[in-house]
Amino acid sequence: MAVLSHLKKPTIFVVAAPSATGKTTMVEMLLNTMGDKLVRAITATSRPPREGEVHGEHYYFYPGGEFERKIKEDFFIEYVNVHGKNYGLPKHELERLLSSGKSPVLVIELEGILSIREKVSKDLYSKVVDIFLLPPSEEELVRRMKKRGAVSEEEIKTRLETMRVEMQNKDKFSHQVLNDDLDKAFQEVLRIVESNL
Repeated sequence: MAVLSHLKKPTIFVVAAPSATGKTTMVEMLLNTMGDKLVRAITATSRPPREGEVHGEHYYFYPGGEFERKIKEDFFIEYVNVHGKNYGLPKHELERLLSSGKSPVLVIELEGILSIREKVSKDLYSKVVDIFLLPPSEEELVRRMKKRGAVSEEEIKTRLETMRVEMQNKDKFSHQVLNDDLDKAFQEVLRIVESNL
């Protein structure tokens, strides 16, 4: 990691939220609006690709035992297990982001932001700006999960339990934005990003 220290230190933006709160949509809107200044980090996962997802574009897919092997090889800056699937940020991805000349945007889980702060920010970045998207209600989250499809009642129950834990930790984030109205929430997130570039 020390090899990267001579490069310009951009602001890193982290967007986190409970499942189905809209973090991926929010980041896509940010990139569509500020693609000349922001670049999205591609994280890795042990889950299989969903329909239409492409390795190296949406995620780096390392199914089966491949993700675990990469953990042992010290391949990741941070990684977490969420609902039985692993997610992490590969070191080579950080190198790509740092050499882009743009500010990275990470979509990661709560544990991931805590790890990023500890391992990365003090060494590589001038600052980390983290944004936690708040869901409008449990009922709305359940509706969104069902709308996505391919989510069992057991999965919904597990995700709601995780969401309750995440909500207890929301104060660990510098910024909290309620996503009950997408356009309004986006304007608030956009204001936060623009004021920190």
